Amino acid sequence: MNESVQKGFSRNYTAAANGCYLLFVSFLQEVHEFRDAVGLKSVTDLRVKLDLKHRAASHDPALQAAVAGGIYLLTMFFRQFADWHEYADDDGGDIDRILRAHPEKEALEGLADQPEVLYPPQALYFDKNAVALAKMFGTDPATGLASDRVPGLRAHYGNNALPAPPDPSVFKMLLGQVLDFMILLLVAAAIVQFIEKDYNSGIVLLVVVVINIIIGFVQEYKASKALAALMSLSVPKATVLRDGQVSVIDSAELVPGDVVVLEEGEAVPADLRLLDVSQLEVIEIVLTGESVPTVKSIRTIRKRTRRLPLGECSGNAFMTTVVAKGRGHGLVVRTGNETEIGKISAQLTKAPQTMTPIQRKLRNLGIALVIIAIVLCVLIIVIGIAW
Repeated sequence: MNESVQKGFSRNYTAAANGCYLLFVSFLQEVHEFRDAVGLKSVTDLRVKLDLKHRAASHDPALQAAVAGGIYLLTMFFRQFADWHEYADDDGGDIDRILRAHPEKEALEGLADQPEVLYPPQALYFDKNAVALAKMFGTDPATGLASDRVPGLRAHYGNNALPAPPDPSVFKMLLGQVLDFMILLLVAAAIVQFIEKDYNSGIVLLVVVVINIIIGFVQEYKASKALAALMSLSVPKATVLRDGQVSVIDSAELVPGDVVVLEEGEAVPADLRLLDVSQLEVIEIVLTGESVPTVKSIRTIRKRTRRLPLGECSGNAFMTTVVAKGRGHGLVVRTGNETEIGKISAQLTKAPQTMTPIQRKLRNLGIALVIIAIVLCVLIIVIGIAW
């Protein structure tokens, strides 16, 4: 879509690139699934990929009409794209001129009806103005979310809860230690010693086996408890602004669009886009490993990517992080499994039980020792028979 040629100081798109843009507008108008996919994109993605500024400078009437139609479609179908200035640089005024030349009613004739209720996708929105973002979610930053909208939002987005941690099975952990290859090898060696009536050596080997099982079990049990603690991280209560009233609710009841009040010493109950701050600093060690508090602001971050390192997301506050200093208000933009800590917990829940490199090396060493022992036994038997 962005294939172009440079002529002097202007950029002219190729016929193929303009054809792709016309196809984009056509799909946006007619294909619901395509609209769903576009709705998942960020403002930055649209600004970079569509490059409406240079398309609007074209002298092609069809392309100019398509630019106007594309903007009208985006503002019609998506609240997050309601302000076209965010994804269309108009330094020369070409886009504004085109929109005046192509009235909305004329450009949108024949389009499907706009859905009554729109639910913006859950994202950090670090590249979007906080006030425009609140409007996109249908929230007034001064009074918060209207209570009558909460049930519909919760039905769409779900509860603000992390996935339940797996229940560690003591029996499975103990059985896993007993069935370890090296343990079985030591048990077999002990049995051989008892058969040969070398009881001292057999007892020593069994003691080694028991000690190995105990140490391995204790380490695995502690690791499973630590994992469960990480996956059960949650904030029990949240101070929220609804219907102009500040109240304390269960954090599980938060929905995207809620305005959360942040105070010093409190934990952040969901992923937020900050609306206003006063010397706000947040400790994000649980996510970034950095113990130094991160200074927060409401500044919009313009990048050619929708993925920023967490430490650079100064306009966001993340679930389970702690306010070290200051205060502020934040708009809930991600809840539950969609939060940063929720994604980590989900990955840990789904993570397959793979062997560590040292475990693989020990297993291979054990197998090699068994093979060598078998070969030596066979050689000894063969030599004994030959002599």
